Amino acid sequence: MLVYEFGGKSQCDGISKLQEILKHRSKNDSNEFELRTDSQYPFLTVLVKKEFACVHFFEDESDCGHYAYLDNHENIREEYIVFNMGSEDSETEISRDLIIPLKQAYIVAEDFFLTNKMSPQVKWFEL
Repeated sequence: MLVYEFGGKSQCDGISKLQEILKHRSKNDSNEFELRTDSQYPFLTVLVKKEFACVHFFEDESDCGHYAYLDNHENIREEYIVFNMGSEDSETEISRDLIIPLKQAYIVAEDFFLTNKMSPQVKWFEL
């Protein structure tokens, strides 16, 4: 699997390598990861900002995507979190309804690495 991030791309051949890559952060304590299989689809993106993440899964070309979410987001005080997307200089606001704890995002990414499917560990909102 290839993992793209702000710093470039890495070949990922195991869970331990994936875990190592997912800990990379920019000076803003953020990053964007794109996990790519050998095919164009499916793929998973993980936006990271401090202890929060936004995870987006794309099944195929006709799929607008699915966002991971949890019912309980009481630990997020703000209505929106600003994530860097595409580069450290580009920002987007994401509603707290579509933000999950970073530790949960790691589990979702590991599940995708193993199965190339959406993780059953979270709920998914289809766009």
